[in-house]
Amino acid sequence: MSASILFDVDSTLLDRESFEELIRLATPDPAVLEQVALLSRLAMEGTISFQESLSKRIALSAFTRQHVAQICHQLADWISPGMKELIAKLQAQSIRVWLVSGGLQEIITHCALLLKIPKEQAQGAKVGWSEDDMPIFDWQDALSQSKVLGAQALAAQFTSPTIMIGDGWTDFEVFSKGVANYFVAYTQWVKRPQVIAAAQAHNQNIAQNSQELEAILDRLVFGAFAPATS
Repeated sequence: MSASILFDVDSTLLDRESFEELIRLATPDPAVLEQVALLSRLAMEGTISFQESLSKRIALSAFTRQHVAQICHQLADWISPGMKELIAKLQAQSIRVWLVSGGLQEIITHCALLLKIPKEQAQGAKVGWSEDDMPIFDWQDALSQSKVLGAQALAAQFTSPTIMIGDGWTDFEVFSKGVANYFVAYTQWVKRPQVIAAAQAHNQNIAQNSQELEAILDRLVFGAFAPATS
């Protein structure tokens, strides 16, 4: 079956926001954590741009490469229950699974390793490191600017139909801007009313997500996207 499914990572593939956990580890100040969570929420609700949210969260933080490594060691415990089995099932049907995220590339790459997703199909915000292991973000990188720009930069590699699954407004925009053919809001960990209202479907758990994906793929592959027959 020719299809690509694009998974958001934080609060979808994972049961939490990895950047918030990174800040919690590096800067365990409740006031800072509250501000970081607010900035994340505003971006996911579409109130501020992703780049504004990311740049302000970085300014509040003091994480190093060692902190990122510590987060990577915990990722296996944060994968949403049933997600590993769902991705294996999709791959067994020759569906291309992608991770498309505004999270740090090192974290997204490690998620892909745990889920046996090719690393070139796991894309996040690119970051380098200074001599003292502080992050240096590449603001010219598409995914550091917005998920839409990142998805657009990758679009030529997606097979059709393309389905975006995620919890945030930035995920919906991948569909609304024409990169994906379908958008599923994933609401097990976070429920955003405006995202649910805009989505063509929404799922509250992996079992429901699996059933919904089967139905969507049947409609898209054998319906509107099926080749015409004479």
